[in-house]
Amino acid sequence: MSRDHWATALDQMANAHRPLVALDFDGTLAPFQVNPSLSRIPPAGVAALRRLVAVPELALAVVTGRSLTDLMTVADLPVGTRLAGDHGAQFGVIDDAGPILEPVHLTPDQSSLLTAVMAALNELVGDGAWVEPKTTRAVLHTRPMASAEQASAKRELARQIGAELGANVLDGKEMVELAVVKATKAQALAKLRADHRAGIVLFAGDDVTDETVLTTLTRDDVGIKVGPGHSGATVRLADPAEMVQFLTDLADRLDARP
Repeated sequence: MSRDHWATALDQMANAHRPLVALDFDGTLAPFQVNPSLSRIPPAGVAALRRLVAVPELALAVVTGRSLTDLMTVADLPVGTRLAGDHGAQFGVIDDAGPILEPVHLTPDQSSLLTAVMAALNELVGDGAWVEPKTTRAVLHTRPMASAEQASAKRELARQIGAELGANVLDGKEMVELAVVKATKAQALAKLRADHRAGIVLFAGDDVTDETVLTTLTRDDVGIKVGPGHSGATVRLADPAEMVQFLTDLADRLDARP
C-alpha cells in the first residue's frame, strides 16, 4: 500500500468520533500457522493493542472464527478488549479479572446436527486433512495436504456433507466450516458498532469469511485486507507485520491528538 493511502486511513481514524477498531486474529494480528495452537501476536502488536485500548472513547475488538475459549489460549489481549468468536455466535470481553465469555446454548437439534457434522467430517481425515471442533461448528482443514487436487476434492465433499445435513457452509482459505448456528462476522460487527455507538469502524481481516464485513462497511469506515486475494477493502497490507506497524502508527496518531 502506498504511504499516501496509509496516511489517509490514519487521518480518517484520528479525526473520528468514538472509533471502533475491530480485527481478525489468524493471518491478521497473528502470522498464520498450520498448527493454530502456535499462533501468537508479535510483541510489537501486543504493545500497540495495549496503547489503542487506552485511548478515550475508542473500542478495541477481536472478531474471529475461533471459539473464544480457544482464542484465550493463544491471544495476549489487553483488558477492555471486546470479543466476538465463532463468527459472531459468541461474545465476550477481557475484564480485570480475566475473560468474561457469554455462554453458547445449542438447542437439542443443533447439538445433534453438530455431532453428525463432526462424525461425517472425521471420515475425511487423512493425507494431512484434519478436523477442528468448535463451539457451534466443525472445520475441515486441508492446508497441510501435499496434493492441491485432493485437497480441493475433500473440501467439495465437505460442502456436500453440509448441504445434505442442513448445516451452514462457510468457505475459508483451504478450509470448509460447517456451522449449526447462523452467524457471520458482519452481524458481529454490526452488534459491536451499535453497542459502542461508533462514529467510524476500522476492520481488518485476511480470509474469505472476512469479506462479509469488508463488503458491508460504509464509505466513512476503513476496511483493511491483509495479504493477497480479491477484496472489497479500501486498504491492503502485505502481512501481519505490516498490520502491526499500521496499528502502531495509529496509536501514535491518536496519542498526538489535542
